[in-house]
Amino acid sequence: MVRVEDQKVDILCVGHIIPRKRVEVVLRALAEPVCSERVVHIVGEGISGSDERVKRLARKLGVDERVVWRGKLGRDEVLAAMRSAAVLAHPSGREGASGVVGEAAEVGLPIVCFEGTGAASVMSAGGSPGMAVKSGRDAVRDFANALKEASGLPRGVAGAWTERRLEDLIDDIWVRASRGS
Repeated sequence: MVRVEDQKVDILCVGHIIPRKRVEVVLRALAEPVCSERVVHIVGEGISGSDERVKRLARKLGVDERVVWRGKLGRDEVLAAMRSAAVLAHPSGREGASGVVGEAAEVGLPIVCFEGTGAASVMSAGGSPGMAVKSGRDAVRDFANALKEASGLPRGVAGAWTERRLEDLIDDIWVRASRGS
């Protein structure tokens, strides 16, 4: 039997399963013909039954057999999933600087997100491979097309994102504070 963590992952979606993260966009994209052969692994857990709402939607759309619910994972497990994935789907419509996108950039995982979001800013600033999709009437179809296209992009580790980046920033802040600058 193949363990879930050993499976090849087509699409990876990481984050809390809450309305503002818009996991349903990924499920609707999975229902598009261009993604009919794709499997998504969803890492995260819901709050107040929101994960059950999203699971019902997967059943309603007929994609539930192509959705692997991984639950909450530790950072090392998330990074391992990112290393085996073809693309990170980050459908959040509003968010600050997305740490998940930074971690995807750290391992060179192509990213699909929406234009004008913190995720798009992080992707752009880090020089990460991926695509930012315009919001609008055709957003789900465009997101599905972007997932297919981005999954074929070459991996390119973004030099701006490293595992030590946060520690280095904190050290820099302490040095500046001690100099009074």
